[in-house]
Amino acid sequence: MAKEKLDIHCLETREDFQIENSKKGINAFARKHNKMLMQAYITVDTTGGYEHLCCTLLYEKACTVHQAHSFWVKNFIRSMGQEAKTDRLDAMMLARYGFERKDKLRIYAPASQNQQVLKSLQMRREELVKIQSSP
Repeated sequence: MAKEKLDIHCLETREDFQIENSKKGINAFARKHNKMLMQAYITVDTTGGYEHLCCTLLYEKACTVHQAHSFWVKNFIRSMGQEAKTDRLDAMMLARYGFERKDKLRIYAPASQNQQVLKSLQMRREELVKIQSSP
């Protein structure tokens, strides 16, 4: 998953897609591939927050989504002997990771309003501590 684009791989059909990482792009893809998404276990890589829109929109459409931890995905990819690194290959391996481990993975649910407030307060505190401790 990148900032501007989302790379998608469907294990069942072996199709690859690249869509715009925007509400418009995600919703258009979801409309076109609704049946596939409703039957899929969608695994999304964490990429510094760029994945939140995708996870939230798919969750709102009642899709089953897992927000994978990059550390575990990278280790899975290494364990499969995959050395080449492209967005397409990453999407394929991420789909495989989700398929093989879906029984043990936690389903995505957006943070509650209280969790969001706590997160923003924590981030602000970290900023203030950094400012205060700089020379």
